[in-house]
Amino acid sequence: MKKRMYRFFIDYEKEERWVNDMADRGWNLKKTVVGYFVFEKGTPGQYIYRNEFINRKSKDYFEFLDEMNIECVSKFGGWAYYRKSKSEGPFEIFSDASSKINYIKSMNRIYIRATVKFNHWYL
Repeated sequence: MKKRMYRFFIDYEKEERWVNDMADRGWNLKKTVVGYFVFEKGTPGQYIYRNEFINRKSKDYFEFLDEMNIECVSKFGGWAYYRKSKSEGPFEIFSDASSKINYIKSMNRIYIRATVKFNHWYL
């Protein structure tokens, strides 16, 4: 059974929490495109999901994730969703504080540019 849902998030962490809440209820993400999510009924709590802005990630990066049993579920417009079996333990994309801080800084730059462009077009 599939479930299709429309939800738009500005905060990528809230989006990730929502997808994980769906997985805890047995709805596993199959595909996503800006604001559109396709879930498939599965075992509740089977996977942990993470999303990431993947601009300029190399093929080696995705091969490394695959070696770590991290499945890339969906890619769209610079974003990717990954999942890993919950039975394998905690799943974080960033293994240390400095890589997480650098990621957050890059996300802030993206949001600032988007805000400036939005204001330029609509104000």
